[in-house]
Amino acid sequence: MELDLTEIYYKVNPKIDNDFIENRISGIQKYLDESISDIAIINLIHLYFQMDIIDEDCYSIFIDSFREYDQAFSRRKKEEISLLAGYALTKLINVKEVTFKIILPFITASFLIKETPHPEISSFILQTFKDSARKNRSMPLKDQQNISIDFSDIRKYISEVSAEETAVEGEEPIDYEWGDDNWQSINMKLVDKIENLFSSLNNEIINKEEKQLIYYEDSQILWWLTGEYSRDHEKHFSKLTKESIPITIGKELSDLVSIMPGPYAAQSVLHRLLKSIIEAPDEVLSLYDAVNGLDKDWKHELTKDFSPSQFGNITPIFHAIYSSLQVSNGANWKEVFNNHSIRKIDKIKYSYLDFSNQFYLECLSRRAMAE
Repeated sequence: MELDLTEIYYKVNPKIDNDFIENRISGIQKYLDESISDIAIINLIHLYFQMDIIDEDCYSIFIDSFREYDQAFSRRKKEEISLLAGYALTKLINVKEVTFKIILPFITASFLIKETPHPEISSFILQTFKDSARKNRSMPLKDQQNISIDFSDIRKYISEVSAEETAVEGEEPIDYEWGDDNWQSINMKLVDKIENLFSSLNNEIINKEEKQLIYYEDSQILWWLTGEYSRDHEKHFSKLTKESIPITIGKELSDLVSIMPGPYAAQSVLHRLLKSIIEAPDEVLSLYDAVNGLDKDWKHELTKDFSPSQFGNITPIFHAIYSSLQVSNGANWKEVFNNHSIRKIDKIKYSYLDFSNQFYLECLSRRAMAE
């Protein structure tokens, strides 16, 4: 399924013509034909949500792609640039290697956004995330079959080749069996057949391994949920400070994910665990208090190699944790955070469940970007 750029544009400006749309589509295609880097993807997300530009070179390449077909295309058209950046992301989603490098950072970046710029684009990407998570869990045990490999095609081919090579005029062709030592008759065509056969076998094995990983992942999550025990802190969750619990369980659930983008019911798992530990998962908490409740050494471990200028608005909780470590003990770190955030930290207040789910997704997002 793909979005129709014409329909989206008509909602913004009903007076546009077909030539205008064709020019924009050509510009997007030209941009996508370039080598799309991870930083280019993050830049597109920033452009979509109208955040600060993080890489001027990526931005210039994006703008120039449209100027080739429309010399009047301007950097001042923030709304249109937002739309085009979002549409480019929806086209890139179909490239398997970058699918989750787009979906996960896009969703985590929307956490601080009060109003979605273009609902059709946001809904499309969110639905792709849900469909991917649901698809991973739609492979029942009954589909499991024994791995088998059929050599009959190869046997037949060897027999035919052997007969052709050894037949003497006026005599019946010699039909060599599999065990006969006549390997010189086996040419590259036979090698290709063997390669294709083992390629199919390899794909079957990979498919089975992924299914087994999902079953393993589900069992690990179930034991973690039932035990209510923090693997990182080696204590029962109830022994942690209340404010630290949502970020902690979000991170630990992400650690149990084997297959991206994780289980479809992840938020329900977090809700059940929070309800068991603190009884009120919908209670409101500030980001400032949630971060201040975390262990300092654990915060250092979480934020290794974190770049606030690139990922501050993409992963706001990571950004808050990083900011809290940039000041002396007990000092106020709000200003450090605010310097790279589209929202002031005093305004960031959500439920315990919202924070745990957001950090779970942020951890997966950073993992996807690192792969």
